Amino acid sequence: MTSHDGVPWAFGGNFLATLFRCGLFSSLFLGLTAGFASFFNEKKLEKALHKFAASSAIAFAFSSTATVIYSFSLGDGYLFIYTSYFVRRAIWWIVLAFSLSMASGYINDSWQVAGRTLAGLVPGLFLSGLFADFVCFANHRFFTGSLMIGLGSGLSLGLIVELLKEAWIEQAEKNFFIQQVILDKDEYTIGYEDACDFTIEEFSSILVIFERDGLHVLEVIEGDPVSVNKAKIRYHCLVEDDTIRLGDELWVYRSRYSRGREIIPEGLLGG
Repeated sequence: MTSHDGVPWAFGGNFLATLFRCGLFSSLFLGLTAGFASFFNEKKLEKALHKFAASSAIAFAFSSTATVIYSFSLGDGYLFIYTSYFVRRAIWWIVLAFSLSMASGYINDSWQVAGRTLAGLVPGLFLSGLFADFVCFANHRFFTGSLMIGLGSGLSLGLIVELLKEAWIEQAEKNFFIQQVILDKDEYTIGYEDACDFTIEEFSSILVIFERDGLHVLEVIEGDPVSVNKAKIRYHCLVEDDTIRLGDELWVYRSRYSRGREIIPEGLLGG
């Protein structure tokens, strides 16, 4: 990332170095994002390392493919003579953001995650990348430029995730850092097995939260009923402020599109 052999992220004679830097950056960016989120919520180092390794490999493959395609088309290809340096660099950062977004969607098996990641990374990489190109790298400030790219993309993605999340569960106990699980997949599993999206060792059941007709439904698929609003249930349509006991902790369901209990069919509210 801080090599002084030419401009980082450049093409042409620097293609192999750029390919390596791009793959390394993408692997660390998505790998650490997945691994840290898993470790922060679940405190399971082995599972976090597994998610880091799997996400890193996928990110490397997607970004390397995008780098090769860009290089043949704009980086040093036939369209090179028809575009200015500014346009080529702007397109490059958008292409990198797109590849990372597709990798993120593939990792999470969700087009919603891919779209949200794209919305966060396009402005982040576009602005920080061009700033690094024309201000930092132009003045041989390679470390500062690389730092700007990482910080800009990370902060932009974090802001968009916070603004665009639609439904999530969070710890009822208010701490400085509130644990959250964003429900951005068609089906989100919670249980005692490592194969679950969210693993809780002291939990005796496996449940799934899935979306149906714009509503999130909780269903126990294995084990004992789950306590929702202090009532034992196996099937329940979640509404704002529902409290769910997962192991020894209480979690609260939150939604941007809050719906009152009076509009939910009685049969969906519990059973």
